[in-house]
Amino acid sequence: MAVYFVLGGSGRGKSYFVNHTVVERAQAEKDKTFLMIVPEQATMQTQKEIVDISEHQGIMNIEVQSFVRLAYRIFGETGMTSLPALDDMGKTLILHKVLLEQEKNLHYFGRNVHKKGYVAEIKSFLSEMMQYGIDEEGLDDMIQAAGSRMALKSKLEDMKVAYHSFRTYLKDNYITSEEVLTVLSGVVSQSKLLKDAVICLDGFTGFTPVQYQLIEELMRVCSDIYVTVTMDESQELFQPGEKHELFYLSKKTTAHFLHMIKDNGMEEPEVFRVGEEIGKTRFHDSEQLGHLERSLFRFPVKAYHENAAMGYDKENAEEDSKNVVAGDDREDISIHLLKQPQEEISFVAECVKKLRQEGYRYRDIAVVAGDMEVYGPLARDIFGQAHIPCFVDQKKTILANPLVNMLDALLDMIQYDFRYDTVIRYLRGKYSMLSQEETDLLDNYLLASGIRGAGRWKGEWNAAKIYPFRDEEQGQEFNQKINDIRQNVWKNIEEIYISIKTRKHTVRKFAEALIQFMEEQNFYGKLTEDVEAFRQMGDAGAAKEYDQIYGIILDVLDRLVELLGSEKMSLKEFRELLDTGFSEARVGLIPPGVDQIVVGDLTRTRLNHVKHLFFLGVTDANIPSGSGGGGILSASERSFLEQEDFEMAPTERQKLYTEQFYLYLTLTKPEEHLYLCLCEVGNDGKEQKPAYLIERMRRLYPDITVHVEDQCRDTVRILGQDKGMTYLIKGLRDRSIEDTGWQQIYTYYKEHDPEELQKILAAAFYQPGKAKLVRENAELLYGDTLYGSASRFELYASCAYRHFLQYGLHLEERQERTVEFYDIGNVIHETLELYTKDLILHKRSWQDVEESERRQKAEQYFQQVAEQYKNGVLQDTARNHYLMKTMKRVLHRTIAAISSQMGQGNFETVSSELRFEQLHGPLRLRGSVDRVDQMTGEDAEYISIVDYKTGDKDVSLSDFYYGLQMQLVIYLQAAVDAAKGKTGNRKKIIPAGIFYFHPQDPILESVDAKDKEKKLIKEFRMKGLLNEADPVVEGIGGDGVTSTKNCVAEKEFNYFMKYTQDTLEKMSEDILGGAIEVNPYRRENDKTSCEYCPYHGVCQFDPRLGNKYRSLMKLKDEQVYMELKEKYANEAKTE
Repeated sequence: MAVYFVLGGSGRGKSYFVNHTVVERAQAEKDKTFLMIVPEQATMQTQKEIVDISEHQGIMNIEVQSFVRLAYRIFGETGMTSLPALDDMGKTLILHKVLLEQEKNLHYFGRNVHKKGYVAEIKSFLSEMMQYGIDEEGLDDMIQAAGSRMALKSKLEDMKVAYHSFRTYLKDNYITSEEVLTVLSGVVSQSKLLKDAVICLDGFTGFTPVQYQLIEELMRVCSDIYVTVTMDESQELFQPGEKHELFYLSKKTTAHFLHMIKDNGMEEPEVFRVGEEIGKTRFHDSEQLGHLERSLFRFPVKAYHENAAMGYDKENAEEDSKNVVAGDDREDISIHLLKQPQEEISFVAECVKKLRQEGYRYRDIAVVAGDMEVYGPLARDIFGQAHIPCFVDQKKTILANPLVNMLDALLDMIQYDFRYDTVIRYLRGKYSMLSQEETDLLDNYLLASGIRGAGRWKGEWNAAKIYPFRDEEQGQEFNQKINDIRQNVWKNIEEIYISIKTRKHTVRKFAEALIQFMEEQNFYGKLTEDVEAFRQMGDAGAAKEYDQIYGIILDVLDRLVELLGSEKMSLKEFRELLDTGFSEARVGLIPPGVDQIVVGDLTRTRLNHVKHLFFLGVTDANIPSGSGGGGILSASERSFLEQEDFEMAPTERQKLYTEQFYLYLTLTKPEEHLYLCLCEVGNDGKEQKPAYLIERMRRLYPDITVHVEDQCRDTVRILGQDKGMTYLIKGLRDRSIEDTGWQQIYTYYKEHDPEELQKILAAAFYQPGKAKLVRENAELLYGDTLYGSASRFELYASCAYRHFLQYGLHLEERQERTVEFYDIGNVIHETLELYTKDLILHKRSWQDVEESERRQKAEQYFQQVAEQYKNGVLQDTARNHYLMKTMKRVLHRTIAAISSQMGQGNFETVSSELRFEQLHGPLRLRGSVDRVDQMTGEDAEYISIVDYKTGDKDVSLSDFYYGLQMQLVIYLQAAVDAAKGKTGNRKKIIPAGIFYFHPQDPILESVDAKDKEKKLIKEFRMKGLLNEADPVVEGIGGDGVTSTKNCVAEKEFNYFMKYTQDTLEKMSEDILGGAIEVNPYRRENDKTSCEYCPYHGVCQFDPRLGNKYRSLMKLKDEQVYMELKEKYANEAKTE
């Protein structure tokens, strides 16, 4: 038995040496078996290389295996009936079960086992224990060593419980994947294939204790073993070295082998050192890359300088030459700075296009990323757009697949008894039984009606309660449609709902119900259609995923039944178990094609014969890499166990050193050029700084240039993937004069594709025009007579287009069965209406009602309103019940305040919710006045109106002038007209005031009862305009009711009413004339009518694109008075 070490640095030809040696020996020793054992992901590439160098492209007596594949090869040869091996999914499922069973006995893990991903963390630690040969006895030793470290001790004790339960469940039924090699070790001696075979171990950075155990058994039966070890010529072969050294893992490997050789009384190993002839290495054409392999992460740092750049003189710099290496002036290593990760990928795509023009194949180029979660999807998208074939070496979970999402949504819907969000999540799935239109209709209805619970789905729905249609036939048609949709959904879900909703069932029952449902819904047929569609589009990756997904789902369910079929559990527990299974399942990758760019990470991806390598994401966010979730044991706990001589997976510090080794292996892969790319800002918007590797590279290569790619726009970069379209649009948007690139592209399009250029210009300089409907179309929308309220025309004054969308096209926001802020005002408003009408009916004044009666009546009317409001929405939730208490408190304080105010003056409330209809040209204005107060004089009746507002609103004559606040004046006119109708000409009707009253629950700090009452009255003081006539000022009750400073003359009230009438008539004519211009306003304080507009997504008004607001200058009250006086003074004199 002989052991051969093949030593050399990265790229020095170790694999080349052993491959040729094995092939030559295999051809000479045809009766001997040669086994090439390599990492799983390297088997195909190694097999291809062996075939390529074989004389007749045949490898009859050479096998390429991974450790696991070798195990099953030997099991088959020896006839050993090994127990089924559990993969990660099986382990996780069984572990999940035993953890739930032992939940009460797990003092540390118990409260966390239901957390998503926590079982996977425990499974990871369990796998680690098995890889490193730690059993229950080993755990006992760890627990004893933990001593007073209570957290560590609790974790290890819980782990012992979990491990024991797990092993007990597996006993005589299964083995874990980690134990496969242990079983193999026991049958090595029985194998004829392995006897006197030649073993070659290539591509490993180190071995686990279980693998060493197997290798030791192989050493006893095989004739020769070749082991490739990455280590340069300067290293001592069998000296362990320090953990921080670059080749520590390699030295650890050789030291362990030497220990096994001595233990088994074998001969000293023979050593082959390769790579001394630079012409036979990867770096024969690049002195810079060769220097990188010899110097990266070595001390002292040897800087590389270009001869021409530094004027290097060997004779005069003898001392410095120890730490300086002279080189040529070619740039084979470059650093590139970009803005964001997507720009890094775009930069690679542009470089690939140039390299293709120079004759390189796609397979000559590779991409390695610091974070595949970020760069993997970007590479798929951007390379796909650029038609660059690529293989993204990244395991893909099935959790994002539409069918898996739908099954999860289905169980979610059943578990939570048809809760709105769960129903819509399922029905919006890709393979829903409803059309998009039907789902939208149902979504809106469920949101508006608040229907919850499967019981509501069994019976007929009455849509009239939710949508009061004016057209009865239209209402019946809608009711039929929504019930047809209801029946369709319930018919499809009913059987599985009844089957698994209640009680506990076996895992088998759950799985069978789910499979039956999948068959009934024909999910397989729908997936097959998608697979064919993806193939026709040329999307092989998506076709491969969708082709596998149904089988993967069935496999997960089969594994559940196989492992836990007779276990009884609730739907919630089954969902957790199924989610665990789905989270472990992976979609099989399509192997890389003959000519593709490989995109991968530092540790998993195997690269060979790469000429140009792009390393992306070289920032401190990715290098050193994050520790992930940290696992069950913290970094400090792992360090403690390491100090206590327990061999486990590497600590965080050791991982950092190991990562340096992987960086060394990766950066030395290219034969011609290495591109290091980094960005300034990550996808999360956070600033990113260069990784420590960049500083190391700059110390190794002092003359290296950092290319800021935003400033280095060559023709290929500017043209990008879309012939410069994106660059031109950006230039037009930014109006950049200094950057001439987009101007050149503009000229190109102007000469060669003017039609396309015109489209771009139209979009870049789009301005909403003064759109207008022809009168015929406007009348089709509105009719020849306009019907509306004051708020409709105030809305028109704010933006004509918004009015068109709301009242012309009748676009509405979705109704929702929730209590919003405005609902509080509505309920209080309706209650005040009932209370006030009661006073008027019984001819009582506000102040005449005692507090106890006042509270009793308020409670009575509030309850009446609350029960009916929005079909009883206030009774739905505990939150709403709390809001009702708040509303009652506001109501009681409001009625108390009004009673106090009315008691201070001579006005009496004569009307509540006064309905009116006014004619203004083609307009029929309708509405209702909240409250009308009246004071009777000797020869006149004084009328004031009060409008209840939830917000703290005040009268603005400037807004009134612009048509934005006409409501109070319209109401005043209605009240005056109503009073005139009652009194005829017996008395003069005089406007007394217009006011806003704000129902509220003010916070009063004072504890003094009298002071508190004064403050309360002040807080409720009405805001508005008061007639300055003495009878009115005296009759209103003074400053306690409203401010007597905001007084106007009677004639000015008349001006207001006349101006309002003219404005409404003008607006009516404009609307019927087809005015629909996008014309929002902006005040001087930058408040705009767009702020709370629900139609912004329709009009797409954007001042950043040059769209202009109507500027409304703030007018002083005096200016408004003067304007109206000049306009109407002569008319008043005539009257």
